[in-house]
Amino acid sequence: GDYLSFPASSILNFGADVFTVDGFVRPGAIGSMQGLVEGRGSTAAVACSFFIDIKADGKLEALASATNAGSSGTWAVILTSSAALVSGTAYHFEISRGAGNVWRMFIDGIQVSTTTVNITVGSPAATGYIATGVSSAGVLGYTLTGRMKDVRITKGVCRHTSNFTPPTSPF
Repeated sequence: GDYLSFPASSILNFGADVFTVDGFVRPGAIGSMQGLVEGRGSTAAVACSFFIDIKADGKLEALASATNAGSSGTWAVILTSSAALVSGTAYHFEISRGAGNVWRMFIDGIQVSTTTVNITVGSPAATGYIATGVSSAGVLGYTLTGRMKDVRITKGVCRHTSNFTPPTSPF
């Protein structure tokens, strides 16, 4: 149940820029939504504009919106892996937006989802989270039951546009 809070207002303020979010995750139990990177903060008044999670069915998901969609609106970007992650298995994940507004999701260096959507990502809350998420009521929940390490958020760089060999050592 450990998680990290950070000042999301500057770190997750992607706007219309290219970016990459990547790291390693080893999910524990699968069966409920588990937040990996969350930009909502701890208030229901600020809906999410960017969110990476493991869905209840074990699939990796990344969501983004220009209008701070959260649970009451519509997500402009939805990336979802076709296969579920397996409990106890370590994975490298990467979510990016590159030139031409191409959004990509990679698991272990293999592109598993892509879409092209031209949006300016809505502004995040003042506080963001790693390894947990915030409910639509503004309450921390969706906590990762596994482990994360070496999470890297890079604005201004789209690290990969095709399949790659994921890192094997810490960033």
